[in-house]
Amino acid sequence: MKLAQYSLKVAKSFPLYHYRRGEPTRFKESIADGTKIHTIRNAGLWSARAHQINKGKAFLQLEQWQGKPYRSSPEAICSLNKVGVQLITPQLVGSIDLDVLAMNDGLSMLDLCRWFKAHSDEDLRKMLIGKVIIHFTSFLYP
Repeated sequence: MKLAQYSLKVAKSFPLYHYRRGEPTRFKESIADGTKIHTIRNAGLWSARAHQINKGKAFLQLEQWQGKPYRSSPEAICSLNKVGVQLITPQLVGSIDLDVLAMNDGLSMLDLCRWFKAHSDEDLRKMLIGKVIIHFTSFLYP
């Protein structure tokens, strides 16, 4: 049986709306050295995909855009046969230290806020509700 492949792409550089626009994110290196242990995405699609991956019916191919997102080819970073997924509920986001969340996502707190176009910690918490954290390791937030 051939496994389905799901691709999850990360940015090579900060987006144009970010104050660090064009600078390297270093996500590829951070994933490889284990400092970026998750990513935050919209829930619907990724909750179902994580279920298929964890049932052994698919695998996750982590990739990085070589240039502009959606306008360049991706390059492979690694493949994963297991992922953790956590829906960000009001309770979960209220219990998470945002500095730790940012660090585990390979960003500073300021960079994470600007990535989500949030103007404050409270604004960021509200924006995260309903998204999912896709974990590349066995780590999960309590």
